[in-house]
Amino acid sequence: MEKVHSVDCMRAIAAFLVVCIHIPFYGMGGSIAIAYGKIAVPFFLVVCGYFCYRTDREEFSKRLKKQIRKIAILTVLSNFLFLIFDILLQFVFSNDSVYEIKQYFTSEKWFDFVVYNQSPFADHLWYLGSLLYALIIILVLCKFNLLNYIMFLAPLLLLCYILPVRAGGNMIVWRNCIMVSVPYFMLGCIIRRYQEFLTRLNKSILPIIITVLIITNYIEFTIYNSVAPPFISSELLVIALVLFLLKHPSIGKNTILEKIGREYSLFIYIFHMSIVILIFRWYETGCLPDFILYCAPVVVFLLSLGAAFLYKSVKNVISSKRINRLSHNT
Repeated sequence: MEKVHSVDCMRAIAAFLVVCIHIPFYGMGGSIAIAYGKIAVPFFLVVCGYFCYRTDREEFSKRLKKQIRKIAILTVLSNFLFLIFDILLQFVFSNDSVYEIKQYFTSEKWFDFVVYNQSPFADHLWYLGSLLYALIIILVLCKFNLLNYIMFLAPLLLLCYILPVRAGGNMIVWRNCIMVSVPYFMLGCIIRRYQEFLTRLNKSILPIIITVLIITNYIEFTIYNSVAPPFISSELLVIALVLFLLKHPSIGKNTILEKIGREYSLFIYIFHMSIVILIFRWYETGCLPDFILYCAPVVVFLLSLGAAFLYKSVKNVISSKRINRLSHNT
């Protein structure tokens, strides 16, 4: 299969959009960035489904099991990392650190964690837990040879998330793996399965569709005067973007953006909230100047990229030493 460089570039952009959601640019520009940042997590999920899917059931099951192991390890390590981070933070900034730490271990917090994937230690880690549950569900469907039929229910499942949340429903309750991660993942599977047909579209059609959806997304933003509810245009824009990127796989080939997206985007997602929290804490204490509000997303993204690079470098060194040790033993 031809390497899709354009998707890796978009991964980097999506990681930056996630940062823009959690620490927006100052003023109206920040709200607009959030309105378009809604495509980021759905994009990650659709792309995950696309690259995982195989028409051969056994091969698909193997790839799912590999992804489940990877995401399970990342979920455990990420939550443990933020537990340690939160404990240290409470001891530094809180007047009653013991009480604050106890709040992470209430039954309500752990119920939300197990049922809705809402981490007690960092809200954004819901994505990892939700993806893990989704992968397990998809694996079960694959084992019983049901996925190729149930995947077409993906739009209906997404509507079961979008409509209640737009009506004021609890985001945590409706943003669960069955109504978010599973359908987006299945949409990626559908795109992979019917890629040959879908990418036959005229080259000028997808850019027109994307342009229209960018405009209608802004219209939805102005109508709701809020970035909270899901936008229909954002959901459709994700699919149109993925199809466009698959039709133009060489976009961004051999660029730094491609490397960032391929190697570091997931870890930027994991690490960025720790930096966001530190910036807010230091700003509240007067340790940071006001101009940080205007460039905070860029600063957080670059620091998160640095943390991701450091993590990957240490991991590679440890892996190479382990391989050398095993080769010497044999």
